[in-house]
Amino acid sequence: YTFSKIKIEKGNKATDWTPAPEDVQAEIDTAKQEALNAANNVQTNVNNLNTYVDGAFKDGVIDAAEAKAIEKYLNTINETMAKAEASYNKVYANTYLEGAAKTALLNAKINLWGQRDTLLTTINNAIADGKTTVAEKNAVDSAFNTFNSLMSAFQSALEEANKAIQAKLDSLSTEKVNNVKVGGRNLLLGTKG
Repeated sequence: YTFSKIKIEKGNKATDWTPAPEDVQAEIDTAKQEALNAANNVQTNVNNLNTYVDGAFKDGVIDAAEAKAIEKYLNTINETMAKAEASYNKVYANTYLEGAAKTALLNAKINLWGQRDTLLTTINNAIADGKTTVAEKNAVDSAFNTFNSLMSAFQSALEEANKAIQAKLDSLSTEKVNNVKVGGRNLLLGTKG
């Protein structure tokens, strides 16, 4: 025989199997923390790229070594964004996330990933010919600033999603407790205490 989803409960009212609230909460907390850590890693890598680009663009010339270093930073950003997306997917797929918080998280993700593409394209365009102009530098700075703003919005949306999941769990717990019916009319005659 194989047994799964065993539940031990105390009380006089049998209920269907559900995961322990502590397990559900631990899963939610882990997914949230992974997503926030991944987002922070992306932010760190973008900041490092921004610092490097600022230095590389100062003289208006991008030599082969600088172009290669910038390409390495861009690859690192793509890798960390992929990890952030995997963590985001865990939070977004949570069955308790719904409504406005879910929509806000999706929109924040779409905006951030779109700006990542804009940032990478802007940098690649600026370094393509081996030199940079003031206008290209300004475009790259603007793309970095927008990316950083959208990263903050994404992190806030993750926090709000976690709060929404917690609120849903609290609501379900309260509903289950309020709907438990214990006892009832004794139908066996002659059993007075």
